[in-house]
Amino acid sequence: MKKIMAAAVAGLSLVLLLSGCGKKSEDTVQEVTGTNVSVYEAGYAGIESSVTYTGEIKASDEVGVSAKVSGSAARINADIGKYVNAGDVLLEIDSTDYKLQYNQAIAAYNSAKAVYESTIGGTMQQNVNNLSDAIISAQTEYDNALSSYNREKELYDNDTNLISARNALQNAKDNYDRTKKLYDMGAASLTSLDSARIAYENAQATVETTESSLKASMEQAKSRLDMAKVNLDSAKENYDLTVNVLNKENAASAKAQVDSAKAALDIAQNTLNYTTIKAPISGYVSARNISKGEMVSQGATLFVISEISNMTAEVNVTESVIAQIGTGTQAYVSVKSAGIDKITADVSVANAVKDEKTGLYNVKVNIPNTNSVLKAGMFADISLITGRENDAIIIPSDALMQEGDEFYVYIADEKNGTAQKRSVSLGLQDANNTQVTDGVEAGELVIISGKEYLSEKNNLINITSREGVTENEAA
Repeated sequence: MKKIMAAAVAGLSLVLLLSGCGKKSEDTVQEVTGTNVSVYEAGYAGIESSVTYTGEIKASDEVGVSAKVSGSAARINADIGKYVNAGDVLLEIDSTDYKLQYNQAIAAYNSAKAVYESTIGGTMQQNVNNLSDAIISAQTEYDNALSSYNREKELYDNDTNLISARNALQNAKDNYDRTKKLYDMGAASLTSLDSARIAYENAQATVETTESSLKASMEQAKSRLDMAKVNLDSAKENYDLTVNVLNKENAASAKAQVDSAKAALDIAQNTLNYTTIKAPISGYVSARNISKGEMVSQGATLFVISEISNMTAEVNVTESVIAQIGTGTQAYVSVKSAGIDKITADVSVANAVKDEKTGLYNVKVNIPNTNSVLKAGMFADISLITGRENDAIIIPSDALMQEGDEFYVYIADEKNGTAQKRSVSLGLQDANNTQVTDGVEAGELVIISGKEYLSEKNNLINITSREGVTENEAA
């Protein structure tokens, strides 16, 4: 927006006119021609309201670098003020003892691995093969025994002598039964009955003798079959126990030893790696707390690295301000000591929780540090943008007058040469201008200087200068 011209000196022009010279006494006439004023043509423009605080500039990211192992500082590669990249080696600790521990861990791991590989690839497989062969052998014996038993059973069931003896036994029994009935009826003698009984008993003896001989061979074959079945079942059980239980347990135990040795190796590897201390971020070394040959203590801060491509500043604001800003809110930063005036920044943190001690809210602003001009410890004026209107009617703040809680302005009527007092409602305000939300229209002339001499009765004006904004001009 164009600068507002300085207020013109205002005053009342008093002109004394003398009229009439002659015989009558002189009469004095006073004429008021108006107050000299400067005006501003109200128009649309952008406007921002802000509140300014002072804060100390700090590095946006500052990391303390410490050691995870102890030992003597063998080599130091960084000093205060040096720029380092993430991953650069800052310090090396004497690693002699850690290398020995690592070598021992490698040996233990290789040994456990060899045992595991032997278990699953050598001895274990040989046992499985032997047990598999035992099953095959037992199965063969069982098949042979079953065949032998079936053969003996077939011989027993189809032996002609046995069949003949059984037929003779049935005939002898039938004859005995008939003779017994006849004897009971008195139609046969006792001698005939005894003869039939003896023939029946002899036939029974013959069958028993024949069966006994044949059963002995069949029962012997059955015993062989039963024993073969027991041996086959035992071979299968041994195989299942070894393969599904014992071998798995042995393999699991051997694998556990490998895993344990590998974990120990990883620990030894990490410990050895920890003897080389690297920069976690890129930035400048702002502190160094170790010298070559000194003992490095685990956990002690050895270096501090500050990343300064972006800086940060913290301010504490009131609750009325925190309600108008948030993460991403724009800010302007000026640092006199660095010759920086009003660079654009943004709010990175707007704490929603009030500090109990101060009653204020902490706000952090992220500041770009082009060419590394800003240094940690500098003080900056930080203007937080609390409001913005891109298309507002604005007037110079110098045009405003106040009576109690009411604000008003004087509007110039250029045609009639008069001023009109008008109440206004206000919006945003920056260092020079104020938004008018009601009471002034675009194009109206607002009186800036000379307004102090105006009143509702004394409202004649002379416009001596004019300023204004181009429509839609940015603030």
